[in-house]
Amino acid sequence: MTASPSPVSKSRSPIVWIITAIVLLVVGLFGCLILWLASGVSGREFAPSHFQTRTFNVASVPWIGFQIGSLDHSSVNDATSQYLIANKLINVPATPPKRWDLLEIHRNVSLPHDADASVLTLYLTGRGSHGVDWEQWSKDHPAAAAVFWPFVQQLAIDQLYLMLPQAFDLARQQTDPVELQQALDDYFVAEFPAFAADLAHAGREAEAIAALESAIDRYPQQASFSAALDDLQSQK
Repeated sequence: MTASPSPVSKSRSPIVWIITAIVLLVVGLFGCLILWLASGVSGREFAPSHFQTRTFNVASVPWIGFQIGSLDHSSVNDATSQYLIANKLINVPATPPKRWDLLEIHRNVSLPHDADASVLTLYLTGRGSHGVDWEQWSKDHPAAAAVFWPFVQQLAIDQLYLMLPQAFDLARQQTDPVELQQALDDYFVAEFPAFAADLAHAGREAEAIAALESAIDRYPQQASFSAALDDLQSQK
């Protein structure tokens, strides 16, 4: 004779399903919360052609990079850049920026990651300047500033941001425009090939080639630059 299900087991069945549904709901909500927290991406970008800085915010699905919603930008230009632009110490095209270099990127669940371009903005905002206010320095030494800032801008355009600390040190030590120009030229000629090689070794061959071509235009007498360019192009 087959035993019939006990009343206890019948009464427990709906409870089990309810508990299961609640657990799944909580897990689902928790997963959605984690996804929402992890999807927030923010950061800053810099346009070397215009000395403009902007922030960005976007939601992106972690690990697969699928963008959710629109990408929002906001301008956050620093006072030193505004001074340089207003006083024509850098060359700013009339057209909008074509390239924005990453300064930093931050996911909600991770620490910010700084990129090479952040080296320049540290100086522009006074945080990497050994106490030097570069806007005031430019006001105090206008002739030196007219030499220095175009050199800085060209390094940024050529994505040679890591050459900037030594350039700023030279400007801090030397305010005579002729001597500063010579010091900057000597520094560039001596150190640039190694920085270009570092770009190439980091898998950024196109950027290294562009930087070498730019350097050759400004220093056509430097045969080592042409040789480095030929060598790099022959490896492609």
